[in-house]
Amino acid sequence: MTRLVIELSLPGLPPRASAHWRTLHAAKKAWERDLGWQMLAQRCASLTLPERRRVVIEFHHPGRMMDKDNRYARCKVPLDVLSRATGRKVIGLGLIWDDAPEYADVHAECVRAKVSRTVIRVYECS
Repeated sequence: MTRLVIELSLPGLPPRASAHWRTLHAAKKAWERDLGWQMLAQRCASLTLPERRRVVIEFHHPGRMMDKDNRYARCKVPLDVLSRATGRKVIGLGLIWDDAPEYADVHAECVRAKVSRTVIRVYECS
């Protein structure tokens, strides 16, 4: 059975993975700050880190529906922020070990909505 660990929600969509490095870095820092505050508000800053977690990222937006490639390309910034900070990588909240398939089962979904926002759900894998 999978148990919901945390649900985070931010307005807007993350930048595309093909964006300029400065844009990506600024977005990662902003997402880390905002998601970190949400984690503290939900009292989950001291979560234990299992080997594998399931991450569901929902992109709610009013425009055309994104195809599979575009959905997973938009996952780069949220996954980098959720992963554990190591070495030179200073950004990371530590909800997943890494965004590699052996550590994170990633699912990206697109939902038509009136307002753009991104919802991230992290589950424990049994």
